[in-house]
Amino acid sequence: MPSTHDWSQWQELPAPDNELDRELLRSDPRALILRYQPMLIVIVKECVKRRMFSEEDVDDAIQSLNEHLLVRLDTLQGQFTGAASVSTYLSAIIHNGCASLARRRAQERGSTMLSEPVADPPPEPDTADTLKREIRRFRGILSISIARRPRMVLCLKGYYRLLIQVGQVEILYPGKELPGATLMQYNQQREGVPDMELYRLLATLLNSLEGKNNTPDALRKWTQARLEEVILLMNAGFPGARYDKESLEALVEDFFSPFLEREASI
Repeated sequence: MPSTHDWSQWQELPAPDNELDRELLRSDPRALILRYQPMLIVIVKECVKRRMFSEEDVDDAIQSLNEHLLVRLDTLQGQFTGAASVSTYLSAIIHNGCASLARRRAQERGSTMLSEPVADPPPEPDTADTLKREIRRFRGILSISIARRPRMVLCLKGYYRLLIQVGQVEILYPGKELPGATLMQYNQQREGVPDMELYRLLATLLNSLEGKNNTPDALRKWTQARLEEVILLMNAGFPGARYDKESLEALVEDFFSPFLEREASI
């Protein structure tokens, strides 16, 4: 049956105030969780639309996610480094919590008798399953900010000196005139040029696509900040996760590989 709780009191999302959020995270994390109830509810309802949960699961999902956050207050405080805003940080943790909860619900509903003990533990996920899970998490992080996603994709590919396909740029920037000469130059020189020359090529490419005038150094700093944000969010809520710039490279390469690129819908 659908949710019977009246969530109308939580319909208004909190106004952005990162200074307030950081202070609450430090001094009163329970108040921070209360402040972000509207975001939590919106994320759960998005999961319902994506069929991760059914309508009858909404109340239980919201309760379970709040319990998950409340029992991990020390971890929430300790893992936050300031590389991302508090709202982005919490959003990623809630999205990850939803994904874990949805998997557990699917496993439970696949059992013949929920009250009976499981005779054999489920098999450990193989490497392919683990990679798919990590790719889903990475895709979710890229989707947190749709407006900056195209630039993040090209900058991450640039940081790791990966090939940028013409078709990919056309999907990311539909209707924009493609700076073909600059793109060709980047693809031909990406592996051997110094970092600042690489960012000069990326800045030229992005400025042409976005109608901006960012300097190579500004783009380098922006890329570094976004990379640290991605690493923070990949590690948030997953005690075993230990991503850094080097270990993230393999995941980024797999995510953008020709085999997975269509699935990634970039």
